[in-house]
Amino acid sequence: MGRIRQRFKYTVTHKTVRKVVAITGGCSGVGFQTARHFASLGWDVSICGRDTAGVEFATKALKLESRVQVVGVSADVTSEIEMQDFAKQTSDTLGSVDALICNAAVLGPVGKVSNISISEVLNTFAINVVGAYNTVSKFWDQLSASPNPRVVTISGGGLGGPNHIQMAPSYVPSKSALASFTEILSEEMRMINGSAISVALGRVIPTKFLDGAIKVGIGVAGKTLFDEAILQQNSQIEGSLDDFCALLDYLMTEDGLSLNGAMLSAKWNKIAELKIQIQKGLEPNMFRLRRIDGQLFEGKK
Repeated sequence: MGRIRQRFKYTVTHKTVRKVVAITGGCSGVGFQTARHFASLGWDVSICGRDTAGVEFATKALKLESRVQVVGVSADVTSEIEMQDFAKQTSDTLGSVDALICNAAVLGPVGKVSNISISEVLNTFAINVVGAYNTVSKFWDQLSASPNPRVVTISGGGLGGPNHIQMAPSYVPSKSALASFTEILSEEMRMINGSAISVALGRVIPTKFLDGAIKVGIGVAGKTLFDEAILQQNSQIEGSLDDFCALLDYLMTEDGLSLNGAMLSAKWNKIAELKIQIQKGLEPNMFRLRRIDGQLFEGKK
């Protein structure tokens, strides 16, 4: 989790008043740092995770660092009962959510398709994809009560770029499915004056997410994934999420409604460029998971 007293330097471009955000997988890694960021902006925060001790520690850390209300619930995104409880505890304590961040994910099995366990594949999709369905459905009434709700799903695996992650045969397809789910969800979000957007971190974030690749070794994981896992393990968290958090802030503004259904990259999609593209008018398939018009991510290659 890193040094819990560390404060990030973000430029706040808009004021938030009594906003509520719920984040799955929020007790460590990207989820925890995202919770810290929203708390620093004055949002009340609700987090969940499967590690009860981790949830308790993260909740205490957030309360110590900020003056906002914080809810922490031990819950598995694949459990309907536990996610219903997460939604209820959030609503009972903080009120309805204005933003929902579907962050919970696992890397899944590492290696060749011919050598992986189907049970591990099913578990990866259950957490990475079905978990997002489950989370959204349990928070739907709360999202509907917000004037301009947002749902953000976390993309990854090199999706939309020139090369996807190698030797992660469950993770990458699960992220493709999650992006498609986000597009489907966007039509329903439009009906409640909200938006659903998929966001890729766009760079190696120092967490334990790729530890599975180190565990199996370079012979199974392959050089590309193994080297990235080592880089992730040895990196420092400071500043690595600046672009991601800045993009999240932007998506909470009015322009976020125009990007409903989009798949964006915190690395390639700069806010200044997005503003210009929105002013010009977005092509129907721009930032979408398809190549009908030859575009996926608009930007540099």
